[in-house]
Amino acid sequence: MHPTKPSPRVRITASAATAFILMPIVSACSDPIREYATPDALCGVKVSPRALEPLMPPGAEVSSREKEGSGARRCDVMVDGKTVLATAVEWYEGGSSLEYVAARTVGVEPGDKKTTDKRYLFSDTGAIGLVQCADPDKIDRDVDGDLFSSARISGQSATESEFKAFIVNYTEALSDSEACNGDIW
Repeated sequence: MHPTKPSPRVRITASAATAFILMPIVSACSDPIREYATPDALCGVKVSPRALEPLMPPGAEVSSREKEGSGARRCDVMVDGKTVLATAVEWYEGGSSLEYVAARTVGVEPGDKKTTDKRYLFSDTGAIGLVQCADPDKIDRDVDGDLFSSARISGQSATESEFKAFIVNYTEALSDSEACNGDIW
């Protein structure tokens, strides 16, 4: 070997080192980003963008679509035209448990984690909340039931604690809404 020429092994090692240094830079540049602002309301229900943000994926544009039905109102949140979060507000027969509602809701199961006050049931794919209306006297006398909120994600992941934070925020926002008057908009 010539003393002034590096060995081929050194060249390979130097090339490999350069690749390892540049790989995170290239990866960071190619990570998808969120180009839209996190909404502060979902189909008319005020929410904390901070609670909602962990459930929202990268993308260019966010939009929502409302669906109304007998005793329920649904809201699909879409990013770049794909539904990523679905929420619902609906009346169930009075005394319905979280487990009963979970058995009828996509994204949650009756055995998922529950808060100690038994108002929220949540997992890493969805959550349910029991709405406690701020002024129960305003509830329409024709309504004999309990109001529940639900949310589920599709196409991305969240943690149980992120879903718990969101469903608590969303459910609290509903406690002083027209839904408590028996009017699901």
